[in-house]
Amino acid sequence: MKIGVFGGSFNPVHNGHINFAREIYSRAKLDKIIFVPAFISPLKSTVLASKTDRLKMLELALENESKFEISDFELKNEKTSYTYYTIEHFKSLYPNDELYLIIGSDQLLNFDKWFRFEDILKSVSILSCSRINKVSRKELYDFSKQRLNISEDKIFIADFEPYEVSSSEIRTMIKNGENIEGLVPKSVSDYIKERGLYLDI
Repeated sequence: MKIGVFGGSFNPVHNGHINFAREIYSRAKLDKIIFVPAFISPLKSTVLASKTDRLKMLELALENESKFEISDFELKNEKTSYTYYTIEHFKSLYPNDELYLIIGSDQLLNFDKWFRFEDILKSVSILSCSRINKVSRKELYDFSKQRLNISEDKIFIADFEPYEVSSSEIRTMIKNGENIEGLVPKSVSDYIKERGLYLDI
């Protein structure tokens, strides 16, 4: 199988995350994608909603997406979430399958700052996308080859335009009492309102 691993804080999960996963799934011809919510991201200092709430929002968002799964591996560890250890975990679960790490172009351009990034690259291929009027596919391929020493057969950069929305923008909108309809699945929006999430950030 071709398995995509898609990590993130998902604080909250939004339609941009889901659209990105759908596009990568289709264009890279994956068999499934595993969403992996982080306990604590090593590259972010954002105060997170509880792990229980973030996991529940992911479950609600993906309940009708048969090609997507969720792993609570990083949440159960309750430690800073380093991708290297997550990939080692999935290698042990799927020793005979192909693993693909799904990351945005911004993350790709900072990948050389990730913990043991060279070891991660020994175990996975990279899936990403370019952003129109930002960084071209050629620039991303050139960066990957020159800075990360990734051969072209170990990286695939799709050419779709991702849905431009961020979790931080959504949190700010919620705090300000603005409508987030259309930015997150309705089930997630309802859960956020019910739980009173992000009102005191």
